[in-house]
Amino acid sequence: MIQATSVMIQATSVWPHRLDICCLYLAALFPVALIIGNVPFEAVIALTGVCWLVRCGIGRYNPVPNLLKHPLILPWLAWYCIMVISLLVNGPGDKGFMHDLVFIRQFLFVAALLDIAQRLPVTRYLICGLAGGIIWSGGNMLMAYLVGYDLLGTPLIDYQSKIFLTGRIAGIAAYAAPFFCCFALLRTKESVVNRMSAFALGGLSFFLVIHSSVRTCIIAAFIGLLGCLAYYVLRRYSKKTLLLFLAGIVLVLGALLPLTNVQPEKLTNLSSLYARFIIWDISFKIWQEHPLIGTSVSALQDVYEEKVATLPPKTLDVPGGGTISSKQLTGITHAHNHVLELLTATGIFGLAAFCWLFVQLVRVHIKNNQAYPELISLLLVFMVIGLAGYNIYHSWYHSLFAYIVALSGAPYFLIKKQKS
Repeated sequence: MIQATSVMIQATSVWPHRLDICCLYLAALFPVALIIGNVPFEAVIALTGVCWLVRCGIGRYNPVPNLLKHPLILPWLAWYCIMVISLLVNGPGDKGFMHDLVFIRQFLFVAALLDIAQRLPVTRYLICGLAGGIIWSGGNMLMAYLVGYDLLGTPLIDYQSKIFLTGRIAGIAAYAAPFFCCFALLRTKESVVNRMSAFALGGLSFFLVIHSSVRTCIIAAFIGLLGCLAYYVLRRYSKKTLLLFLAGIVLVLGALLPLTNVQPEKLTNLSSLYARFIIWDISFKIWQEHPLIGTSVSALQDVYEEKVATLPPKTLDVPGGGTISSKQLTGITHAHNHVLELLTATGIFGLAAFCWLFVQLVRVHIKNNQAYPELISLLLVFMVIGLAGYNIYHSWYHSLFAYIVALSGAPYFLIKKQKS
């Protein structure tokens, strides 16, 4: 009887730790899974949350009291609740009720990693995972150019368009590029090998984001780098050091530029910008009709199509020739601006909840800036992309944002312990 009891005690103490490790490995696989496709990254997000819940059950552990002390949990929960309320009031649209309800998976993903961060070095795993995503993307792209297909059989043409695969690579590389470059320069106590590896990853990330020709991501990556360096380097080093480092990045990118897919006419074409002017105008009109809780995330696309059909056609002349009309902009899935997307889908309450989350994220960054100075670049990239880029409510970008929030918030408890 005593032996059986001791075996049970040992099992209940060993398995929670094993499940913590399982969650970390799953979470670290997310960047690679994101590039592979929808099913892999959705599986990683869901399984991380499920493993964490099982861990809490087996260990008879209630994570809520400690998690509520983390400044990012309540704002994200409030944001999710606004999504659900908007869904219940407005209805789901063609995508169905589950589309909005399962946004809980990203909340559980973040909660799991922030809780595990009290026991294990989550930040280290997530940084390695981000590096793995960049190496996987670069290796597959190289294989596609060499033999016509990557390691999973994806054809080269998928790496030469601005949608689907290339869009995801651009999204993740835009965050990784300034992050790893700032890591290389600002982490003065790291080994030379680690800093040089980070610099190589940063250069590869810049190459990938420039190759994508996604202008918003290219601009966001460079602003993330320059903003972070301007904030820290000028306080620690001379301007000469900063200029030498930036000159090194420019030289490396200049040497690699002929290998990219960049076409100057694509970068200077303003038709997509003028299309966004029309989309922003229509989105603002939609918000005026649903000011408090929006249209619901799943119904927004349907509401947009109805709005375009009922409004008089709006046409703009594009500099350089041509016109763009609202009637041409069919199948629009989001507002191409985070603020407008939050307002149209979840109204003022949704925007307020997200602003609460973002302000808390900034506060966490300020508290972590001594130990993890490169994290500030992630915020800068997110803000710039949010001006005209991805959809914060799209499943893959919402999941990527969850990964960035977990990476940013993971050091909070550790630093709090060190200070106390």
